[in-house]
Amino acid sequence: MNKGANGKLDLAPAATAGAVPLLDPARAPAISALEGLSDEQLIEGIHRQPAEASYLVAFYCRYQKLVGELLQNESNPAALAQRCWFAAFDVLIRQKRSERLPAAAWLGRLIAQTIIHRGSDSDLTGSCLPAPLAWYVMQSLDAMIPMARIALVLLEAESYSEEQLTRFYYERGLDLSAEAIRELCRDAQKQLITGIPATALVLFFGSAEEAAAPLAALPQLGLSRIQETRRFERWQTLQTAYRQELAETKPAVLPEEQLYKSPVAPEAAPVPRQRLQPLLGLVLVALGFAGLGALLYQVWWQATNHPQSPPVETSVASEPMLETDPVLAPAAPIPPKTAPAESTISQGSAAPVAQGRSSTSLPFVAGDRPNPYSHYIYVVVADPGRQNLAKLQRLQRDAFYRVIAGENYVQFGAYGTIQQAQYALSQLKNAGFNGELARS
Repeated sequence: MNKGANGKLDLAPAATAGAVPLLDPARAPAISALEGLSDEQLIEGIHRQPAEASYLVAFYCRYQKLVGELLQNESNPAALAQRCWFAAFDVLIRQKRSERLPAAAWLGRLIAQTIIHRGSDSDLTGSCLPAPLAWYVMQSLDAMIPMARIALVLLEAESYSEEQLTRFYYERGLDLSAEAIRELCRDAQKQLITGIPATALVLFFGSAEEAAAPLAALPQLGLSRIQETRRFERWQTLQTAYRQELAETKPAVLPEEQLYKSPVAPEAAPVPRQRLQPLLGLVLVALGFAGLGALLYQVWWQATNHPQSPPVETSVASEPMLETDPVLAPAAPIPPKTAPAESTISQGSAAPVAQGRSSTSLPFVAGDRPNPYSHYIYVVVADPGRQNLAKLQRLQRDAFYRVIAGENYVQFGAYGTIQQAQYALSQLKNAGFNGELARS
């Protein structure tokens, strides 16, 4: 588009001014500065800096002759070369570095794959532009929406007039005004130019300020008007189907006579049974898991903190409870210590109960029957002093001070049966302590 005498933008393809001459990028100083880099360094630069065209163009200049020689005996070698380079550029920029070294061998394998999957020669459309420039222009075209792309292709490559563009859109159900056509073409031209890296414009056109240069290169790109039209029509079909789907999912519109009625609060609609059944199932499953978890936790807590001894009938009357200081007492009772298998005392040979100085204020167990009023029988020692406490803790590391009936004791252990408690008493006696039994 050029400015006319009235200062307005006139719809005219930039290609009418003639093809812009291209520079040889191999002679550019930016490419000459990269000649000393290895193939690995060039490939790494292409992948890490895709917006910097110098690395990609330098790689192309290094292997352009090799690719041409490998394809010289094929039919339509220019189109095949362009297809090979397009595939190579896609791999170098978009994919992570893999088995691309040595570069010559990798390009050879890529060329062989291109020849195998070449299709018919009628499908090969070559370009008169250098492969890097043609690839950058195609990348910029692919980034456009199809409606803007077809307008740019028809304007620049096919030299369509404003009337022809209007007729083209009208035949496909789009009634666009002349101003809308001009605005669409202006936006498409701007998108094409800004989509090409500035380094590529400098290497091939000498300046990034030459806006008409990429537009003038479009006719040499080898684009097919038929294929571009089909591409646009496929996109238009998808858009039409999408709009119809949205229209079908819109809420129903009330009749006009109901729009002016006084709004009435609707009654709560019953929830369909089909919706209640899955919800009820989820609730039941959640409750089942919660109950199972609570049951397992209760079993574990009782097994670790409240081991029970078998119930034994007894005629012993209720006895006073153990008075425990809530500050010094532990948060949970210590699990009972089970005597080793080889030292278990039989029921008929229970050791005698040791007596202590607090027997008048503290109820002690007598006999060999388990305490029917508690899960535990405690073995305690009257305050032995700090030094003797350390000795007790060497025998039982869980021994600790507690207050019972207003006096200090050291709790040596808590046991589920009288036999276990009496065995602990014998251990204390052998160590020189007078232990006592107590109920809680």
